[in-house]
Amino acid sequence: MDVSLLIPIKDSRYSDEAIKSIIDSNWTGLEYEIILLTENPRIHELVKEKYGHYANFQLLATFEQNLPTALNLGLRSAKGQFIARFDADDLNLSSRFQLQTNFLLEHSDYAAIGGQVLLINQSGSEIGKSKYPISWGFFKRLIIFTCCIAHPAAMYRRDLALSIGGYDQNLQTSEDWDFWLRLQQTGKIHSLPNAVIKYRIHPDQKSRNSTEIKFVSERKLIGNFWKDLNPNSYLSHSSLIFSALNRYLPERLNRWRIARKGSFALQILNLKRDKNIRSFFSKSLMDGLDNQILLIKHPLLIFQLAIVYITNKLTLLIRRI
Repeated sequence: MDVSLLIPIKDSRYSDEAIKSIIDSNWTGLEYEIILLTENPRIHELVKEKYGHYANFQLLATFEQNLPTALNLGLRSAKGQFIARFDADDLNLSSRFQLQTNFLLEHSDYAAIGGQVLLINQSGSEIGKSKYPISWGFFKRLIIFTCCIAHPAAMYRRDLALSIGGYDQNLQTSEDWDFWLRLQQTGKIHSLPNAVIKYRIHPDQKSRNSTEIKFVSERKLIGNFWKDLNPNSYLSHSSLIFSALNRYLPERLNRWRIARKGSFALQILNLKRDKNIRSFFSKSLMDGLDNQILLIKHPLLIFQLAIVYITNKLTLLIRRI
Protein backbone atom coordinates (compact mmCIF):
# COMPACT_ATOMS: atom_id res chain seq x y z
CA MET A 1 0.00 0.00 0.00
CA ASP A 2 1.44 3.38 -1.01
CA VAL A 3 -0.80 5.97 0.66
CA SER A 4 -3.22 5.92 3.59
CA LEU A 5 -5.41 8.99 3.83
CA LEU A 6 -6.67 10.08 7.28
CA ILE A 7 -9.89 12.13 7.26
CA PRO A 8 -11.55 13.11 10.56
CA ILE A 9 -15.27 13.78 10.00
CA LYS A 10 -17.02 16.03 12.49
CA ASP A 11 -20.18 16.69 10.47
CA SER A 12 -21.50 15.85 7.03
CA ARG A 13 -22.07 19.36 5.68
CA TYR A 14 -19.09 19.36 3.30
CA SER A 15 -17.94 15.73 3.53
CA ASP A 16 -19.56 14.45 0.32
CA GLU A 17 -17.88 17.15 -1.73
CA ALA A 18 -14.59 16.60 0.07
CA ILE A 19 -14.56 12.81 -0.38
CA LYS A 20 -15.58 13.11 -4.04
CA SER A 21 -12.53 15.33 -4.60
CA ILE A 22 -10.39 12.52 -3.16
CA ILE A 23 -11.94 9.79 -5.31
CA ASP A 24 -11.59 11.93 -8.43
CA SER A 25 -7.88 12.56 -7.79
CA ASN A 26 -5.13 11.27 -10.05
CA TRP A 27 -4.00 8.02 -8.38
CA THR A 28 -2.17 6.60 -11.42
CA GLY A 29 0.03 3.70 -10.34
CA LEU A 30 -0.71 4.24 -6.63
CA GLU A 31 -2.41 1.92 -4.19
CA TYR A 32 -4.34 3.83 -1.58
CA GLU A 33 -6.87 3.53 1.23
CA ILE A 34 -9.13 6.16 2.76
CA ILE A 35 -9.55 5.99 6.56
CA LEU A 36 -12.58 7.96 7.76
CA LEU A 37 -12.45 8.87 11.46
CA THR A 38 -15.98 9.60 12.68
CA GLU A 39 -16.54 11.15 16.11
CA ASN A 40 -20.35 11.37 15.98
CA PRO A 41 -22.49 8.17 16.06
CA ARG A 42 -25.05 9.68 13.70
CA ILE A 43 -22.37 10.77 11.24
CA HIS A 44 -20.75 7.34 11.58
CA GLU A 45 -23.93 5.63 10.38
CA LEU A 46 -24.39 8.08 7.50
CA VAL A 47 -20.79 7.63 6.33
CA LYS A 48 -21.04 3.84 6.69
CA GLU A 49 -24.16 3.80 4.56
CA LYS A 50 -22.56 5.93 1.82
CA TYR A 51 -19.03 4.58 1.69
CA GLY A 52 -19.00 1.28 3.57
CA HIS A 53 -19.18 -0.74 0.35
CA TYR A 54 -16.01 0.78 -1.14
CA ALA A 55 -13.13 -1.72 -0.94
CA ASN A 56 -10.50 0.95 -0.24
CA PHE A 57 -12.51 2.71 2.50
CA GLN A 58 -11.91 1.98 6.19
CA LEU A 59 -14.33 3.47 8.73
CA LEU A 60 -13.17 3.96 12.33
CA ALA A 61 -15.44 5.17 15.13
CA THR A 62 -13.66 7.64 17.42
CA PHE A 63 -16.52 8.52 19.76
CA GLU A 64 -15.54 10.46 22.89
CA GLN A 65 -11.92 10.73 21.79
CA ASN A 66 -9.98 13.92 21.07
CA LEU A 67 -8.46 14.58 17.65
CA PRO A 68 -4.88 13.46 18.48
CA THR A 69 -6.20 10.15 19.85
CA ALA A 70 -8.36 9.65 16.76
CA LEU A 71 -5.43 10.38 14.44
CA ASN A 72 -3.24 7.91 16.33
CA LEU A 73 -5.93 5.28 15.92
CA GLY A 74 -5.91 5.89 12.18
CA LEU A 75 -2.11 5.96 12.09
CA ARG A 76 -1.87 2.54 13.76
CA SER A 77 -4.57 1.09 11.50
CA ALA A 78 -3.04 2.44 8.29
CA LYS A 79 -1.24 0.12 5.88
CA GLY A 80 0.33 2.75 3.65
CA GLN A 81 4.00 3.70 3.47
CA PHE A 82 2.91 7.33 3.43
CA ILE A 83 0.19 9.04 5.47
CA ALA A 84 -1.73 11.88 3.86
CA ARG A 85 -3.92 14.17 5.97
CA PHE A 86 -7.12 15.79 4.84
CA ASP A 87 -10.13 17.48 6.45
CA ALA A 88 -13.72 16.76 5.54
CA ASP A 89 -14.54 20.41 4.86
CA ASP A 90 -11.75 20.98 2.30
CA LEU A 91 -11.33 20.10 -1.38
CA ASN A 92 -8.45 18.10 -2.82
CA LEU A 93 -6.72 19.13 -6.05
CA SER A 94 -6.32 16.20 -8.45
CA SER A 95 -2.52 16.27 -8.81
CA ARG A 96 -1.78 16.38 -5.08
CA PHE A 97 -1.06 12.73 -4.22
CA GLN A 98 1.00 12.10 -7.34
CA LEU A 99 3.17 15.15 -6.63
CA GLN A 100 3.71 14.40 -2.95
CA THR A 101 4.26 10.65 -3.33
CA ASN A 102 6.79 11.19 -6.13
CA PHE A 103 8.61 13.77 -4.01
CA LEU A 104 8.95 11.48 -0.99
CA LEU A 105 10.03 8.54 -3.16
CA GLU A 106 12.75 10.67 -4.76
CA HIS A 107 13.90 12.35 -1.51
CA SER A 108 14.58 9.72 1.15
CA ASP A 109 15.95 12.37 3.54
CA TYR A 110 12.53 14.02 3.85
CA ALA A 111 10.14 13.08 6.66
CA ALA A 112 7.19 14.98 5.19
CA ILE A 113 6.12 17.27 2.39
CA GLY A 114 3.32 19.83 2.44
CA GLY A 115 1.85 22.12 -0.17
CA GLN A 116 0.23 25.48 -0.68
CA VAL A 117 -3.49 25.89 -0.06
CA LEU A 118 -6.09 27.94 -1.90
CA LEU A 119 -8.35 29.60 0.66
CA ILE A 120 -12.07 29.36 -0.07
CA ASN A 121 -15.16 30.59 1.74
CA GLN A 122 -18.27 28.65 2.73
CA SER A 123 -19.65 28.76 -0.80
CA GLY A 124 -16.35 27.59 -2.36
CA SER A 125 -15.22 30.93 -3.81
CA GLU A 126 -11.46 31.50 -3.72
CA ILE A 127 -10.40 34.26 -1.29
CA GLY A 128 -6.61 33.85 -1.07
CA LYS A 129 -3.55 31.60 -1.20
CA SER A 130 -1.01 30.50 1.39
CA LYS A 131 2.74 31.17 1.35
CA TYR A 132 4.21 28.28 3.32
CA PRO A 133 8.02 27.77 3.30
CA ILE A 134 9.24 25.96 0.19
CA SER A 135 12.75 25.18 1.47
CA TRP A 136 14.02 23.12 4.40
CA GLY A 137 16.24 25.97 5.61
CA PHE A 138 13.33 28.38 5.83
CA PHE A 139 11.01 25.80 7.39
CA LYS A 140 13.34 24.83 10.24
CA ARG A 141 13.91 28.47 11.15
CA LEU A 142 10.24 29.40 11.06
CA ILE A 143 8.65 26.33 12.67
CA ILE A 144 9.72 27.50 16.13
CA PHE A 145 7.54 30.60 15.68
CA THR A 146 4.47 29.24 13.94
CA CYS A 147 2.97 26.07 12.47
CA CYS A 148 4.26 26.83 8.98
CA ILE A 149 2.85 23.79 7.16
CA ALA A 150 -0.82 23.04 6.51
CA HIS A 151 -1.77 19.81 8.28
CA PRO A 152 -4.61 18.82 5.88
CA ALA A 153 -2.27 19.43 2.91
CA ALA A 154 0.63 17.31 4.19
CA MET A 155 1.97 13.81 3.53
CA TYR A 156 4.51 12.11 5.81
CA ARG A 157 6.28 8.79 6.33
CA ARG A 158 4.28 6.44 8.55
CA ASP A 159 7.32 4.73 10.09
CA LEU A 160 8.83 8.05 11.19
CA ALA A 161 5.52 9.24 12.61
CA LEU A 162 5.25 6.06 14.66
CA SER A 163 8.87 6.37 15.79
CA ILE A 164 8.10 9.70 17.53
CA GLY A 165 4.95 8.31 19.14
CA GLY A 166 2.47 9.86 16.74
CA TYR A 167 0.36 12.75 17.99
CA ASP A 168 0.44 13.93 21.59
CA GLN A 169 -2.88 12.73 23.03
CA ASN A 170 -2.59 15.13 25.98
CA LEU A 171 -3.06 18.14 23.70
CA GLN A 172 -6.53 19.51 23.09
CA THR A 173 -5.30 21.75 20.28
CA SER A 174 -2.09 22.62 18.37
CA GLU A 175 -1.41 18.88 17.99
CA ASP A 176 -0.23 19.50 14.43
CA TRP A 177 2.36 22.10 15.45
CA ASP A 178 3.69 19.83 18.19
CA PHE A 179 3.79 16.92 15.71
CA TRP A 180 5.86 18.89 13.16
CA LEU A 181 8.25 20.17 15.83
CA ARG A 182 9.03 16.56 16.76
CA LEU A 183 8.93 15.08 13.25
CA GLN A 184 11.38 17.65 11.85
CA GLN A 185 14.02 16.10 14.10
CA THR A 186 13.81 12.87 12.05
CA GLY A 187 14.05 14.37 8.56
CA LYS A 188 13.56 17.41 6.38
CA ILE A 189 10.19 19.09 5.86
CA HIS A 190 8.82 21.90 3.75
CA SER A 191 5.95 22.60 1.36
CA LEU A 192 5.73 22.35 -2.39
CA PRO A 193 5.15 25.62 -4.28
CA ASN A 194 2.11 23.96 -5.88
CA ALA A 195 -1.37 24.38 -4.43
CA VAL A 196 -2.60 20.92 -3.37
CA ILE A 197 -5.92 21.59 -1.61
CA LYS A 198 -8.64 24.18 -1.26
CA TYR A 199 -8.90 25.08 2.43
CA ARG A 200 -12.36 26.16 3.51
CA ILE A 201 -12.74 29.03 5.98
CA HIS A 202 -15.98 28.90 7.96
CA PRO A 203 -17.20 29.83 11.47
CA ASP A 204 -17.49 26.26 12.78
CA GLN A 205 -13.81 25.34 12.38
CA LYS A 206 -12.29 23.93 15.54
CA SER A 207 -9.10 25.94 15.03
CA ARG A 208 -11.09 29.17 15.09
CA ASN A 209 -12.96 28.46 18.32
CA SER A 210 -10.33 27.60 20.95
CA THR A 211 -8.35 30.76 21.67
CA GLU A 212 -7.89 30.16 25.41
CA ILE A 213 -6.83 26.52 25.00
CA LYS A 214 -4.53 27.39 22.08
CA PHE A 215 -2.71 29.98 24.18
CA VAL A 216 -1.93 27.48 26.94
CA SER A 217 -0.94 24.68 24.53
CA GLU A 218 1.27 26.85 22.35
CA ARG A 219 3.18 28.34 25.28
CA LYS A 220 3.90 24.86 26.60
CA LEU A 221 5.01 23.19 23.39
CA ILE A 222 7.12 26.15 22.19
CA GLY A 223 8.95 26.13 25.53
CA ASN A 224 10.25 22.64 24.78
CA PHE A 225 12.00 23.76 21.59
CA TRP A 226 13.49 27.22 22.29
CA LYS A 227 16.73 25.49 23.32
CA ASP A 228 17.25 24.51 19.68
CA LEU A 229 17.51 28.13 18.55
CA ASN A 230 20.88 29.16 17.18
CA PRO A 231 20.86 32.97 16.73
CA ASN A 232 23.76 32.91 14.25
CA SER A 233 21.91 30.57 11.89
CA TYR A 234 19.06 33.08 11.63
CA LEU A 235 21.16 35.99 10.39
CA SER A 236 21.56 34.64 6.85
CA HIS A 237 17.80 34.26 6.54
CA SER A 238 16.79 37.38 8.46
CA SER A 239 14.83 39.02 5.64
CA LEU A 240 12.83 35.84 5.01
CA ILE A 241 12.22 35.30 8.73
CA PHE A 242 10.98 38.85 9.32
CA SER A 243 8.84 38.71 6.20
CA ALA A 244 7.21 35.57 7.57
CA LEU A 245 6.87 37.00 11.06
CA ASN A 246 5.08 40.01 9.63
CA ARG A 247 2.52 37.60 8.17
CA TYR A 248 2.15 35.21 11.10
CA LEU A 249 3.05 37.15 14.25
CA PRO A 250 0.21 39.73 14.29
CA GLU A 251 -2.44 37.00 14.29
CA ARG A 252 -0.62 35.02 17.00
CA LEU A 253 -0.09 38.10 19.15
CA ASN A 254 -3.74 39.02 18.81
CA ARG A 255 -4.76 35.48 19.81
CA TRP A 256 -2.51 35.56 22.85
CA ARG A 257 -3.70 39.08 23.75
CA ILE A 258 -7.29 37.88 23.78
CA ALA A 259 -6.40 34.80 25.80
CA ARG A 260 -4.19 36.42 28.43
CA LYS A 261 -4.58 40.07 29.38
CA GLY A 262 -1.29 41.41 30.68
CA SER A 263 0.62 38.74 28.75
CA PHE A 264 3.81 39.16 26.74
CA ALA A 265 1.78 39.76 23.58
CA LEU A 266 -0.48 42.38 25.14
CA GLN A 267 2.54 44.33 26.33
CA ILE A 268 3.97 44.40 22.80
CA LEU A 269 0.68 45.81 21.51
CA ASN A 270 0.69 48.48 24.24
CA LEU A 271 4.34 49.53 23.88
CA LYS A 272 3.65 52.91 22.27
CA ARG A 273 2.24 54.23 25.54
CA ASP A 274 4.60 52.40 27.87
CA LYS A 275 6.86 54.96 29.58
CA ASN A 276 9.01 52.37 31.36
CA ILE A 277 10.33 49.67 29.05
CA ARG A 278 12.79 48.06 31.50
CA SER A 279 10.18 45.98 33.28
CA PHE A 280 9.07 44.52 29.97
CA PHE A 281 12.49 43.07 29.19
CA SER A 282 12.35 40.92 32.33
CA LYS A 283 9.35 39.03 30.94
CA SER A 284 9.15 36.33 28.29
CA LEU A 285 6.83 33.77 26.75
CA MET A 286 7.92 31.25 29.36
CA ASP A 287 7.85 33.69 32.34
CA GLY A 288 10.57 34.14 34.90
CA LEU A 289 13.57 34.40 32.57
CA ASP A 290 16.03 37.17 33.42
CA ASN A 291 17.29 39.69 30.88
CA GLN A 292 20.39 37.72 29.85
CA ILE A 293 18.51 34.47 29.27
CA LEU A 294 15.74 36.37 27.49
CA LEU A 295 18.21 37.85 24.99
CA ILE A 296 19.67 34.39 24.31
CA LYS A 297 16.36 32.59 24.05
CA HIS A 298 14.40 35.17 22.05
CA PRO A 299 16.82 37.10 19.82
CA LEU A 300 14.37 37.64 16.97
CA LEU A 301 11.46 38.69 19.15
CA ILE A 302 13.68 41.06 21.14
CA PHE A 303 15.08 42.61 17.95
CA GLN A 304 11.62 43.07 16.49
CA LEU A 305 10.40 44.43 19.81
CA ALA A 306 13.22 47.00 19.86
CA ILE A 307 12.38 48.16 16.33
CA VAL A 308 8.69 48.46 17.23
CA TYR A 309 9.49 50.38 20.41
CA ILE A 310 11.92 52.80 18.74
CA THR A 311 9.54 53.46 15.85
CA ASN A 312 6.64 54.09 18.18
CA LYS A 313 8.77 56.32 20.45
CA LEU A 314 9.82 58.45 17.46
CA THR A 315 6.18 58.70 16.38
CA LEU A 316 5.16 59.85 19.85
CA LEU A 317 7.94 62.46 19.90
CA ILE A 318 7.03 63.80 16.48
CA ARG A 319 3.40 64.04 17.51
CA ARG A 320 4.46 65.53 20.88
CA ILE A 321 2.40 62.95 22.79
